[in-house]
Amino acid sequence: MAKKRKPLPEVDPEPPSEVEDEETSEDEEELPTMDSIRSLLEPFDKNQLIEILKTAALKDPSLLSRITDSAESEPGHRKIFVHGLGREVTSESLAEAFATYGEIENCNIVSDKATGRSKGYGFVTFATRRGAMKALKEPQKRIGGRTAMCQLASARPLRAGEGGGGGAPAGRPGADVRGRVDGPEREPNCGGGSGNRGGAAFVLCGVGGGVGD
Repeated sequence: MAKKRKPLPEVDPEPPSEVEDEETSEDEEELPTMDSIRSLLEPFDKNQLIEILKTAALKDPSLLSRITDSAESEPGHRKIFVHGLGREVTSESLAEAFATYGEIENCNIVSDKATGRSKGYGFVTFATRRGAMKALKEPQKRIGGRTAMCQLASARPLRAGEGGGGGAPAGRPGADVRGRVDGPEREPNCGGGSGNRGGAAFVLCGVGGGVGD
């Protein structure tokens, strides 16, 4: 008589590995999002972010190109504040003084609303960042028989004893011109009152067409 075979014991399916589940979960959490990147960057201060971007841009030409394009389109990189100007300097003569550095997008002398007389300062906006940087290589310039001083409009205000010429001294209303980069021009009270000269002006350079471009 043939012997009966004993049935094989049922084997429970092997449960999924907890380790694999944890690894999968960790991988999903590490996928970057705009919010996660923002949260990662927010604790860094400005100088730390600059260093991170500098290092990354040197390794990644496409990132450097994006930074350069952004700088060209931002007026803050192309707009210059000029002060220490004589009252006889007009927007036209100011533009002429800066035209050798590149194409100028906009230029105006700030005048007193009551008298119409120049307050001695203005703005020049270049069409390109390169034009503005060329103009700033020599911050002191002889314009209309006087020594004028120029700086980026978005930069910190000049302090007493820095540069030359007249203009907005430290601690006086309107000495900080950083708020004048965007939007319509307003008359900074660099002279401390109506009719007083502050001695400053701005020059903007447009994109393309600059000298040496």
